[in-house]
Amino acid sequence: MKIYVKIEGISCSHCLDTIETNLLKEKNITKVKFQKNIAIIEYTGKFEKKKIINIINSLGYFTQDSYISDDITLLSDKVKPVEIIVTLLIIILVFYLLNKIIGFNIFNVIPTIDENITYGMLFVTGLLTSIHCVSMCGAINLLTVINKTTKRSYKKPIFYNLGRLISYTVLGGIVGLIGSVLTVNKTVTGIIILLAALIMFLMALAMLGLIPLKKLKLIRHKTVTANPLIIGLLNGLMPCGPLQAM
Repeated sequence: MKIYVKIEGISCSHCLDTIETNLLKEKNITKVKFQKNIAIIEYTGKFEKKKIINIINSLGYFTQDSYISDDITLLSDKVKPVEIIVTLLIIILVFYLLNKIIGFNIFNVIPTIDENITYGMLFVTGLLTSIHCVSMCGAINLLTVINKTTKRSYKKPIFYNLGRLISYTVLGGIVGLIGSVLTVNKTVTGIIILLAALIMFLMALAMLGLIPLKKLKLIRHKTVTANPLIIGLLNGLMPCGPLQAM
């Protein structure tokens, strides 16, 4: 038999492993797998809700009786189309009122990213987008430079950031070289921007659970490395919106 348990507080693969390990200690639970923050539990005999709730909550996560069901669709966090439409209308209304009442237009204060951008504005843009980097690359940085011993070492952080600088510089140089050789007219630029916007829009709908969008598996083999320089070099190949915009 199978049952679904929605769990709050899951933030990484370690969380999943911790919950799975502790649930599998129960004799009647045969298998545990996850679909986002929902645990899919296969079991035999009687399923004891209170016991499972206590196990999960004792680990520092949260679930409750209403989060347990034999129908996964009742637990999925899907945003309704009506909610999206209402939210967009509210945002448009706020922009309209600000423009009409005090003459404020947010699009007038957004800097234009083109070939005329100054180094100062590039620095400010990088400083502001670093908030995004903390959540996206911060975990990779910490896992790369972490030292299991109590002795302080600067070797790993230096090599990791050296790899990032080399990767970004080389890739930036290649893109710049291509841009200096090839001439892209306004029509081609518009098509590229339109396609990029469409892909981002589809990804947003998929994240909201409105459309099924399978993840692309570009790398099928598993390779493990602890070399901070290599990880730093590969860091430049990660999909990063602000970096690609620059």
